[in-house]
Amino acid sequence: MTEPVIRFVPDPAEITYVVAINFQHFRLWQRERGYPSSILRYVSGVDQLRGLRDAPVLFLEGWQNRLDAHGIYEAAHRVMRRPQP
Repeated sequence: MTEPVIRFVPDPAEITYVVAINFQHFRLWQRERGYPSSILRYVSGVDQLRGLRDAPVLFLEGWQNRLDAHGIYEAAHRVMRRPQP
């Protein structure tokens, strides 16, 4: 069974935090899709997510292979935007 493909449409009015295996993977993904760097931020570590509230967080394929994946997942879960009922 394959995972669903989620189409990402960035909101130019806000910054989206992107979790990828490394910075090179993030930049390649960003360039392939033509997203401007002004609306995306690579999550370099858990500390980058601290203090954020209601932030959009996007996880790219392979992010689980990071050494700090568990910590980033926990931190992102606390700050991610929740769907409105």
